[in-house]
Amino acid sequence: MLLFSSVPGLVASVAFWALTRFLPRTARTAFLALSALVYIAFFFGPFQAATDTLTTWTLELMHLGATVPIVGMLLRVERG
Repeated sequence: MLLFSSVPGLVASVAFWALTRFLPRTARTAFLALSALVYIAFFFGPFQAATDTLTTWTLELMHLGATVPIVGMLLRVERG
C-alpha cells in the first residue's frame, strides 16, 4: 500500500509545484480543484474492479485514506 500511495504523492507534489510556479496567486484553489477531479476520476475504478460491495467500498476508503493525507500535507507545506 505504501508504494501505491507514494507514487500518487510524488505526482501530486510535482503538480502542486508546477501550479505554484505558474499560477502563484491561484495555485491553492487550482490544486484543490485538480485533486477533486482526480479523486472523482478514480472513484469509478473500484466499481469495475471489485466483485462485491464490501470490496468496492473498502477500495473507496483506501483511495480516500491516501488522498486526504497527501493533499493535506501539500497544502500545509505550502502555507509554511
